[in-house]
Amino acid sequence: MPISFVHPNNTRAEGFRYVYANTVGVQFMGPDGILTFSVFRNPADDKEGAEEQVAIGMNAPAIKALAITLSRVIENFEKAAGSEIPTNPELTASLDKMVVQPVKK
Repeated sequence: MPISFVHPNNTRAEGFRYVYANTVGVQFMGPDGILTFSVFRNPADDKEGAEEQVAIGMNAPAIKALAITLSRVIENFEKAAGSEIPTNPELTASLDKMVVQPVKK
């Protein structure tokens, strides 16, 4: 997809690079978040960990907008393809344990 698809005045930085990832971590540091894109060392066994490829800092509203955008893009892709994108149930359960925690008041 050409960068102009997003906005006609967009450009690419001199150091722009493409990075492949098959897993991502998110953490918040105050009002900003960090998305760390990684590649599993052994995709058949995620317990072996991953090698981090790149981290991107974003403000919270941008991360939320990304989540909404990705959700809608995936929903439309699955409708067009006529099938659901498979996920690893064990990984999903593990992520749920890490992400869904009681809110402290």
